[in-house]
Amino acid sequence: MFLSQVDNLPNHHNCSLFLTNIPLSTKYSDIFKRITTGAVFALHLMKAKDEHPTQGAKLVFMNSSSAAEYIASQPTVHGSQIQIRYNRHGYLNNYVNYSRVLVLEGPVALMGQKFWLGYFGHYSLCNFEPVRYLPSKAVGTLRMEFRFIRIDGQAETCMQAVQ
Repeated sequence: MFLSQVDNLPNHHNCSLFLTNIPLSTKYSDIFKRITTGAVFALHLMKAKDEHPTQGAKLVFMNSSSAAEYIASQPTVHGSQIQIRYNRHGYLNNYVNYSRVLVLEGPVALMGQKFWLGYFGHYSLCNFEPVRYLPSKAVGTLRMEFRFIRIDGQAETCMQAVQ
């Protein structure tokens, strides 16, 4: 258990959800596409096992009201209703001034996925949604958007490595 987790946290304070009934073909980006209720601190998909024929996930929002709204939204993935309950290993509201999204801009020669994925790989085991290229205002530069699956240990670590 992580130090920031609180066992048996009352639901109205809990930012952490446990999701089940997630189809095997589901990727991180499929889950993120269906999150419209607030900022996400972390998402972790758990592969199906013998006793569990579908995937599960731990989804931690930055605040408990976003978690409650997500439950109320009754999301589906690939036509399957996601089953959601509050995680017994809860998280309190998170007030860090970080994001799981990192936008980098630089010379075209440096702005390739292969380069950045290798660079980030020296500092953290990273998982992302698909990398996006964004319009750049400066001639000869590119902007890339990396959407990590968690703030701590991934986005935060890679941001520090870039700085």
